[in-house]
Amino acid sequence: MQLQVENINVCNARCVFCPYPTMKRKHTVMSLELHRKIVDEVATIPRFDQFTITGLGEPFLDPIWWRR
Repeated sequence: MQLQVENINVCNARCVFCPYPTMKRKHTVMSLELHRKIVDEVATIPRFDQFTITGLGEPFLDPIWWRR
């Protein structure tokens, strides 16, 4: 079983094939609290084996990766 999460829908690239520049929804970053809630809940699911960060954004723009 796998879970795909879009943690951010903000991007600083302008790839010619990407719909990001014309996207109408609000550009936002998932809160740390929601991220932790998802991870904690999915950890209780038997047979869970893959957590993927995906979506239209650039995941490494999310400050969660840079917090210590």
